[in-house]
Amino acid sequence: MVAMRWIVILVLLASATIQAQSNVEQKPASEPTPCEHPIIRKALVDGLNSLTLEEIPQYWYRAWLCKRYAKKSGITVDFSSARGRKREELRQPKEELSGPGAFCATCVTVVLVFSYYSYFAGPEE
Repeated sequence: MVAMRWIVILVLLASATIQAQSNVEQKPASEPTPCEHPIIRKALVDGLNSLTLEEIPQYWYRAWLCKRYAKKSGITVDFSSARGRKREELRQPKEELSGPGAFCATCVTVVLVFSYYSYFAGPEE
């Protein structure tokens, strides 16, 4: 009975040490570099206009980390493509005026037309 107890204790200790050794030998999954962050990739592929308001501060922070990492690693990272896409999107003219802007423009035009009409028509007698 006593021998069986020692055998069980030895088996448990052996399995615990084997389990501990296998955990130590495993390397943690490598973290992606700051330049491979999903927000950075999204901005570089789709442009800065694709980022939400919550992602914009994260993007600037990640871009700063990426630039530091690139400087240390000796690689070059070009963020001008993200900013260039934003400039191109902002330069494209709107094809039609619609929504609240169209309503406001219509009201201003009507007021101006009737104001000038009454001015040129002269005083009423």
